[in-house]
Amino acid sequence: LTTKTGFIRGEPVTNALEKVLKESGVDEMIKKYDELKGSDNSGYLFSEHMLHKVGHDLLRKNMVDEALIVFRKNVQEYPDSFMANDALAETFLKKGDKKQAVRYFKKSVKLDPGYEYGKKMIAEIKTKNE
Repeated sequence: LTTKTGFIRGEPVTNALEKVLKESGVDEMIKKYDELKGSDNSGYLFSEHMLHKVGHDLLRKNMVDEALIVFRKNVQEYPDSFMANDALAETFLKKGDKKQAVRYFKKSVKLDPGYEYGKKMIAEIKTKNE
């Protein structure tokens, strides 16, 4: 039995995005992301983890609006990602948008039916809104 292992070569796209974010802001960073992703030979690696990292870096700096933009983009790019939907739910909750938070917590629970925290948050938010 032999197993073939392939290695993906390239630079994480976050290396390019973080520079644009610092110099020009989140909207320009999203444009750069789209530009690089649309290029067949950009040499960058893309995954849901890349935008997730950028979004959490923004949250750590209390840049919630900017993080929301990044997490929305991540859900757009990876709609079936539990991680992307959960991060968006948490960010909407942080902003006080409970309706959108519930929407994305529900999607997270649908993607991972064993996600007890998401179920708990949906119940808590609904209880508080009654």
